[in-house]
Amino acid sequence: MSQPVEDSGLMSRIYNKQQNEEEIKRITTRNKIGFACAGPPSQLMLTSVGFFFGGVFLLEVAQISPAKVTIIVFSGRVWDALTDPVVGYFVSMTQAKQPSLRKWVIYSLPLLVISYMLLWAVPPFPEVGLVAFYTVVYLFFQTAFTSITVPMATIIMYITNHQPDRDTTMAIRMTMEAFSVILSVAIVSVVVMLIGESQQVECAMAADALAQVSPAILTSWRVAYLVAAAWISLVTMGFVFLFYFLSDETQYYQECNDPIEHASFKSFLLNFVEAFKFKPFQILSSSAMFLFLGLQQAQTNLILYFKIVLQRLDSYSWYLLGALVTGVLTIPLWQLLLLKVKKKDAYTIGCTVLATPLLAMMFITHKTSDWVVIPGVVVAGVGIGSAYLYPWSMLPDVIADYNRTTEKRIDGLFYSVFVFFQKLAMGLAAGASQIVMSNSGYQNQMCYQSAETVLALRILMAIVPVFFIVIAIVIIRFYELQQPTYTEKKLEAAKEAKKLEKDKQPLVPDQTG
Repeated sequence: MSQPVEDSGLMSRIYNKQQNEEEIKRITTRNKIGFACAGPPSQLMLTSVGFFFGGVFLLEVAQISPAKVTIIVFSGRVWDALTDPVVGYFVSMTQAKQPSLRKWVIYSLPLLVISYMLLWAVPPFPEVGLVAFYTVVYLFFQTAFTSITVPMATIIMYITNHQPDRDTTMAIRMTMEAFSVILSVAIVSVVVMLIGESQQVECAMAADALAQVSPAILTSWRVAYLVAAAWISLVTMGFVFLFYFLSDETQYYQECNDPIEHASFKSFLLNFVEAFKFKPFQILSSSAMFLFLGLQQAQTNLILYFKIVLQRLDSYSWYLLGALVTGVLTIPLWQLLLLKVKKKDAYTIGCTVLATPLLAMMFITHKTSDWVVIPGVVVAGVGIGSAYLYPWSMLPDVIADYNRTTEKRIDGLFYSVFVFFQKLAMGLAAGASQIVMSNSGYQNQMCYQSAETVLALRILMAIVPVFFIVIAIVIIRFYELQQPTYTEKKLEAAKEAKKLEKDKQPLVPDQTG
């Protein structure tokens, strides 16, 4: 018979050591709701741009050639390379003097909304003029977007220093972000279906394989995308105002800034190098970039895959919404998994789940039954849930580890660099896709495409994303914090207590014989 563990408070003493080292600052309900509202604004716009702007709107609606779409997208990503770290640096500098995160958000909102609306307008310019127009507007949009998302992400470090609180709050925010992805896709899809006329029906009625979509359908699509952008802008403004009035960065501001020195006297370049030299951040940001690259590669080509390979353009929204809803519903389950395994192990499991259905897309055809496609969509949704949660849940742990190790705070720079990698992945995926599509013989507004284009889409939707996700898995296996987190201490305490209880069990003598 096993003996009870002698000290019932053993686990508490082990994993509560962190509380004895520093005063815990718990998050308030108001701040938790406010921080949760920081997720939807970025995802509402980022999702619509990622799914529809480069891969569909510019190609099919604005009728810009794939090569010139690459110029627009890459220009935006090069600009991101400048704005993300620079904005992060200035956010850290202004925050070192006084609470300023919410001011960054509210002052950047008008430029964000105006530039986002202009992205979906089609002025009566020739193709060269359209390229110039969308490039300039895209640069303004990226600047405003960065000026809002970096402060919104950074504020988590100023509302609590309790790691379990950060985890649960981040899980709530990631759930809200995943919900916003669904909402963004739903708004665009529903508006386009209600206002835009069916391209699939017209193509099915065309006997000529070289038939093109009519100007009337093209006009209806232009109106539909502009109306959808207006709705997304309204919802985004609502969440930004909720964030502004509910979040309070002053509650723990003094505790965050007094004992830990801000590196305000250092140059931007030195701060950037210092952040990226931190090994846990190197590993996490590199792995996350490849994960985002795989996700974005599939996301960029998804609509064209449904249109050209599966020939189910009118129903792609239901498949996409099914995957995203599954992702939202499984985020709490992925969060519960962290009670059993370390974050890097859960991250690995999630990536593996995501890669499996993506690989299967290489072999699916337009003749494949829905009863085969739907389970794959569900499994993909489960993997998407983990991809939304784990990278952003691990980043605050890395920043807290850096703060304890170096006694300096450059939180805004960490978040801006991390966001930069996410956007860089989007740019690389979109740009590479357009180059491949152009070389495969893709033609705008054609009802049917060549066999080379079909094969190119299969590779872009299956082989390439899985390749990047495998790289992300390999990199994350080297992830280790210099100081274990609260949750890791708790897991180790549970293992130690279980081992101690097992050691207390008396040996049972062999009575056979």
